Amino acid sequence: MSTFRRLIGAAAGILLSAAAVPGLALDACATRDTCLDAIMDAARSGRQLDEMALMRALARTYGTRPSAAAAHPAPGARNDDAFAVGEPDTVLIGLLRDGDRPGLAAPERQRALALAYLQANKPAEAELELHEAIANQPSYAPFWLDLAEVYARQGRRDKAAAALVVATGWTVDADALRQAYARAAQRGGAGAPYAQALQLLAARTEALARQEAALAPQPAKDAKSDAMPLMRFDTCIKPEYPRAALRNEETGMVELSFLVDGGGKPVQIRKIRSSGSANLDNATLLSLSTCSFKPLTVEGKPVPAWVAVQYVWTLE
Repeated sequence: MSTFRRLIGAAAGILLSAAAVPGLALDACATRDTCLDAIMDAARSGRQLDEMALMRALARTYGTRPSAAAAHPAPGARNDDAFAVGEPDTVLIGLLRDGDRPGLAAPERQRALALAYLQANKPAEAELELHEAIANQPSYAPFWLDLAEVYARQGRRDKAAAALVVATGWTVDADALRQAYARAAQRGGAGAPYAQALQLLAARTEALARQEAALAPQPAKDAKSDAMPLMRFDTCIKPEYPRAALRNEETGMVELSFLVDGGGKPVQIRKIRSSGSANLDNATLLSLSTCSFKPLTVEGKPVPAWVAVQYVWTLE
């Protein structure tokens, strides 16, 4: 069971299924590989809504089922930190570790297999496995971290940095991940993708700040006012409980802040509060990014504004 409410006011309701796939996603996702490249390009340039639309298109078009190989234990799999094949920093190890391997669900099996391929110096096979895994679960940050390592092993530093940028946007603790990148960047040649990722992340932050400044949104100061953007429930894709979250009985509240333009379209989304679960946070972001709004009006004219929304995940 899940519910949402605006922070301004006490409204609550049910989100309805809707929203067509944007033309951008249809064009960019002609193949799985071009769709993955388009996701990384959108992440690099700070086009948040495009990135989310492309992830939805990727999962809908290419996310079918785990590969046959992934249905079996990974060759040489061990339940230790050897599978954190990238930066040996303790923060990254914690973010990359899978946990107990017996009885792993499909995404974790696919990841374990990909990392086993990489340990066996078979980056091409690891890349294919991760591409399929990402198609099944596009917002799973560890897949993107592993793909960055694959690209780095192949000498594709630009793509490695782009994959690291994607991972940063979909992890629970982005600040911790940035700090780990900074430490990894000090390793000389091997740290080059991390240094490049930090540059890309800084450029993306600046681009988003310029976009916000250009819109000059009205501040959301009056918590008692109803004169704020109103979410149009019938335009939203209702978030579905992620299987991994159900399996782990994860619950919590996600708080998002939407920058809505004068046409009622969200142009930026910030995660203000995490549920503590990346599964729940990311399902909320991917679904609610499809919503449109009735914009704020000032003297009868629609204007950009920020509005906060809470989405609560509970188990019955």
